[in-house]
Amino acid sequence: MNDSNRYEPPQAEVEPKGESPLLTALKWILLALIAAQIIVYAIAVPTFLEQTRIAMISGLHFLSMAIVAVLILVGGALMFAKSRGAIYVFGAAALIGLASITGHAFFIQYTGVGLSVAATIASVFLTRRS
Repeated sequence: MNDSNRYEPPQAEVEPKGESPLLTALKWILLALIAAQIIVYAIAVPTFLEQTRIAMISGLHFLSMAIVAVLILVGGALMFAKSRGAIYVFGAAALIGLASITGHAFFIQYTGVGLSVAATIASVFLTRRS
């Protein structure tokens, strides 16, 4: 600080605050779970298409599951890039997933909604500005 101007900011270098090891581990765990969820969705697509073809599930139900899968994939990419958009994408995936769980729900839908909610909460902490 200069004695002539007491309102002058200090000249010391300030290092940016790094991400905590716990949040880093949480991010990698969530990204691994997202990858596993997407792989399971990809494996189950032929089954869902067959169930849609024989009218066991509606086309709208299948479409909502596909939209949730794509949103989870996009949210994972945004979370990896530390973008604040991940919060909104995961939130949209959770809301659409909750809306699609009506009557005949699959286990993969419950895990997708749970993963979306967990990733939304984690994204809030991962993208918070320090």
